Amino acid sequence: MSLENNLTTGDIANIRKTLQLTHKQFADLLGISSSYQKHIEGGYKYLPDAYLQRVNNVILRDDRELMQSVIYLTEVRQKLLQELVIKGSEI
Repeated sequence: MSLENNLTTGDIANIRKTLQLTHKQFADLLGISSSYQKHIEGGYKYLPDAYLQRVNNVILRDDRELMQSVIYLTEVRQKLLQELVIKGSEI
């Protein structure tokens, strides 16, 4: 499985947060600076292919099951955050 350039900066941020990594920890794994990682998450419309390849090689390791698990955990995290927002607005 190879990553296509269809992940968004939000997807990357969600993957990082789901893995409970700081910008610096995620950047260190990828071999990039934490400032570049913050820039990636904060402003790129399209992620560079080289960056996506690093995410695939280092984080996902071409492992379809791992990718599906990360996607699942990211979706669960998003739903929980949405529920917290809804419950917070009910108070």
